[in-house]
Amino acid sequence: MCRIPVFCWITSTVLEHALKTENTDKLPSTLTEMYVSFLIVQIKLKNHKYDGNSEMDSVWTGENCSMVMSLGKLAYEQLQKGNLIFYKSDLHRCGLDADEASTYSGVFTLVFKEELEAALLWLLPVVKESDAAILTHYLSNNDLYDRGVELLCEGLKNTACRLETLRLSGCLVSEQGAAALVDALSSASSHLKELDLSYNHPGAASIKKLTLYKRTLASHLTLEPAGEEWITPGLNKYLYGELILDPNTAHRQLKLSKNDRSATMTDSEQPYSDHPDRFDSCRQVLSSNGLTGRCYWEVAWNDSLEKDVAVSYRGIERKGLSGVSGFGNNDKSWCLRISREGYSVLHEGRQTPVSSTDSTERVAVYLDHDAGSLTFYKMDGDELLHLHTFTTTFTEPLYAGFGFGLWSSGVSVSFDSDEDDDSS
Repeated sequence: MCRIPVFCWITSTVLEHALKTENTDKLPSTLTEMYVSFLIVQIKLKNHKYDGNSEMDSVWTGENCSMVMSLGKLAYEQLQKGNLIFYKSDLHRCGLDADEASTYSGVFTLVFKEELEAALLWLLPVVKESDAAILTHYLSNNDLYDRGVELLCEGLKNTACRLETLRLSGCLVSEQGAAALVDALSSASSHLKELDLSYNHPGAASIKKLTLYKRTLASHLTLEPAGEEWITPGLNKYLYGELILDPNTAHRQLKLSKNDRSATMTDSEQPYSDHPDRFDSCRQVLSSNGLTGRCYWEVAWNDSLEKDVAVSYRGIERKGLSGVSGFGNNDKSWCLRISREGYSVLHEGRQTPVSSTDSTERVAVYLDHDAGSLTFYKMDGDELLHLHTFTTTFTEPLYAGFGFGLWSSGVSVSFDSDEDDDSS
């Protein structure tokens, strides 16, 4: 860590304060202790500079405790999402004001002057000095835009940069940013061996040049899928609008409607034929569509009774009790359970509460199959509120599924769409 300039600054700040106050008996010995000590130093400086208090006054006032809790919430939520860069909108969702938060930690002061650009300027010394693993994976799915990539390319062209793997998949990069990458990769100082620029819009000219670069240096290059549709912010660009339920998998108490996009649990059995794919005990149904790549879909329901929104391998058990074939109770399925008590996630029989707040009537699911990422969101209007992300390695296509509790008669769960057709 001592090779990272920002960490050097944090360490020197803490040690300088300890020496000035002659408080060297209990120096931090772990990363956590180091960051906590740094935060305390920043709070003391804030108390003195902005509030006129002595640095000897109590640090943990009600205001400071509230701010630290909010900052902790921000860090935790963004860590779960795998985000490296925080935006003002992220702070607002955690009840934080960017200008106020910046008084608590010196690392924020630069970041929020120019938001994204400043964040990437902060990253430049990391690109120049750090091991390749520091940035592997972490930049994908961040809204860097062309300007962000141009700033990164400044670091790539530095002779001290030893970065070998750069993944910019889904970063809203168009022709301008791709041209900057071509220029950086053609420089004599480039050590890059792997580049992922999929789910962007590099343009035909840059694709041609990058392909030549691959052939020349025998590097690993990923450019597809590519196109203008991938530089729209948000997850809707990955919308899988053709999801339908497979009647041959539906439990007999589940009635399908809306062109097989909705399932309703009934008291009576439906006249389905016998089929080896049918769930015979668990009130569940799977989609007909196998999902790979990046897929996004939304799910709506009509009642607060228990229901499951899940994904599963095709090979999940169809016979037997829920301990065997229930969504989330095995290693072949991943499940979000929704009830009056809130939300919980299940996998391999382990159930973990993720939110105790009142559930909404819609959730969203985002699957990045290649990255091994499955994320559930609750929806507040059009806003996505993160609930949980499963991180694993998917080895085969996944199928979307709905499940119903034993006492959930009358509950309907649907792939959400603008269609109102209720044909069976």
